[in-house]
Amino acid sequence: MKPSTAIEILTMFGCVAWRCNAGKVPTKGGWMHLAHKGVSDVFGFHQLTGLIAAVECKTDKDKPRPEQIDFLNKVERVGGMAVVAWTEEDLLKAIKAKRICKKKV
Repeated sequence: MKPSTAIEILTMFGCVAWRCNAGKVPTKGGWMHLAHKGVSDVFGFHQLTGLIAAVECKTDKDKPRPEQIDFLNKVERVGGMAVVAWTEEDLLKAIKAKRICKKKV
């Protein structure tokens, strides 16, 4: 699943969501540090409930790394929705399980 697709789906269900890049990139003056290693590809929150949403987007036979699983577990521990999504259906099942409404703000 592409991160842009996950963002579109979360937005349809009333979430504010964005792409979250992890790691570091070279700059003219050194390195710019992005999000911590393991942070999900898509992160956001539901506008009415404040529910945190973290989506690790995968394709084909790609599997989440241990630090990605650790991050998703942390999101779940605080009551958020954390999902590894290979397909739109994976994300929709997680949305249904958390009873996220379709109402937009």
